[in-house]
Amino acid sequence: MAGLNCDPKINWEREGFSLDELDIIEKQAELFECCQDTLNVDAFDFIEKFMRSSIAEDTAKFSNAKNDEIGKTLIDSVGVKPLEDIRYTEALYWIGYLYRYWTLMGTPSMDVITVAPVEKAYVLYNGYHTLGLQEAIMRFINGQGASRFG
Repeated sequence: MAGLNCDPKINWEREGFSLDELDIIEKQAELFECCQDTLNVDAFDFIEKFMRSSIAEDTAKFSNAKNDEIGKTLIDSVGVKPLEDIRYTEALYWIGYLYRYWTLMGTPSMDVITVAPVEKAYVLYNGYHTLGLQEAIMRFINGQGASRFG
């Protein structure tokens, strides 16, 4: 994991988020939760491509657009696989919430998706979603629960 901006860039002393930041966290969670229903796309492919896109890094653009517009823009620009397997939407919501929280703590979205790939986050949802977000992030960074994932 050399070269990733994970642990050193996280601002653990941060005292909460602004209402706008909380709205963005919620918006990304809802985008991931409903991508397979409203956009008819593979959730894992959508999330992976979203987190590696310029849309994920441009918080101002992201906060001003509607979720269906964001989704359609991503699909048009990079293409996303059509829906194949239905995923548990609560897990997708949690992944969206976790990823955006993590980026707002100072880690670039590309590094988040590298450290915590969507398949891994989905599999670990049952064990991690009841943890505090900071604890879940540290477990991803430290590779806990990752024996199935290289």
